[in-house]
Amino acid sequence: MPLPSPCVAEIDSKPTYLHESARDWTELAVTRLLVTPLFVEAEGRSTTSKLIDTCERLTDLSWRIAVSSSARWSDGSPLRSDEIAAQIHNARTAKAAPLVPALTIDRMQVLSSTELLVHTRFPIAHLDRVLANPGLAPHDQLSQRSTNRYVLKEALPTSMVLRCVGRGSDIDLTWNASDAAPIGRRNRAHIKGPTVFTSAGDFLPNEPTPTQVVPLDLLFCLFLPQWISHDDLVQIHNHLDRSCLGDVTQNAVIPRWRMTATWDSEPSIHRISAAKTLEIGGRQRPHILYYANFPANREVATYVSAALTALCGINVTQTLCDYEQIISKAIFPFFDAFFVSPVAAPWPHPASLLSPFYFGKRSSSTFESLFLKSLSRPDLESAIHFAKQAENVLVSAGSRVLPLGQIRGTLSSQIGLPYFPPSGWVDYSEVTTDRN
Repeated sequence: MPLPSPCVAEIDSKPTYLHESARDWTELAVTRLLVTPLFVEAEGRSTTSKLIDTCERLTDLSWRIAVSSSARWSDGSPLRSDEIAAQIHNARTAKAAPLVPALTIDRMQVLSSTELLVHTRFPIAHLDRVLANPGLAPHDQLSQRSTNRYVLKEALPTSMVLRCVGRGSDIDLTWNASDAAPIGRRNRAHIKGPTVFTSAGDFLPNEPTPTQVVPLDLLFCLFLPQWISHDDLVQIHNHLDRSCLGDVTQNAVIPRWRMTATWDSEPSIHRISAAKTLEIGGRQRPHILYYANFPANREVATYVSAALTALCGINVTQTLCDYEQIISKAIFPFFDAFFVSPVAAPWPHPASLLSPFYFGKRSSSTFESLFLKSLSRPDLESAIHFAKQAENVLVSAGSRVLPLGQIRGTLSSQIGLPYFPPSGWVDYSEVTTDRN
């Protein structure tokens, strides 16, 4: 039976910039629908590719990439190696979310229409993982062609229409929650994105709704203000209570005391030792904790405000701020206030969440050495080990970014479930298009 067209897919916030200019997780998740990344995540934290035949490591710092002969744009023309190189260069100059993975690459040399020589800035054991970021994938919106099954048709005030370039259903992306409830009743196939937390009333009565739940490489983090001393920063990292975050978010958030815990197969429960109220500065004045209207952010902010008050003996109140101002950096960072926001891994690797600290040039040589060791290790067990050591160095140094909890992604669909990777970068075309 043909799918209703368009299908409707809910996302958590309005995407403004895409591809190399994407600024956050949501904009990269939408970009994923418009491109096929050079590599994609597969079962067991592995990767695979439909576009690349060979990703061969020649030396510690050089790789040969061979484009697959079957890699084609939606208009039938072959994908070329110079188009791949151009997109990675674009990501380096756009200075948005894909900049971080692009910074691992030093230079590129086009050897032929199907071969590319890539030189990295430091030894990387898994360049394929770096190249899984959707913002590094070639795109051609001007010619209305895609390496996936969709191109952007139009952007509306509360939705975005993606046109299917093959056989299948168009997708109507919506971020207005008030429009979501009646969607199923309009006989339109309905998908709820990973960070739009599902309630049973959003779908047709008595109709089974397949749902998959995956802990994402996406964390709520608390950004701490500049006036807190080094010793107090360390104490807050180790003693701020996160244990009931799951309860207050209806299990949408898994408490985490370290960023690298997202890669633990069986995360240990952090035992909070008894800690007296910290004698930190600024106790005589009220303090603000800013948060944006992201799903579960209000609940997290309320909980963390109370936990900060209990631990630090200060008066903390929450204030809602505009998310667009945050990701456009119009009011960020809040140097004199607390701030809660989601933070996403830029590529699927245990050390990638730590990469902004490395490229920000504000970390110690010990951290940098451990971070690079993690990236250079071919086996994930060793990579996780060194990533954890690097993060412990950050905490001991008084990092102002404190992990609170890992977002548990929930993907629901009336038309079947595509593969749901830990990055949350889902390809809806697996269930919305005819692959024959």
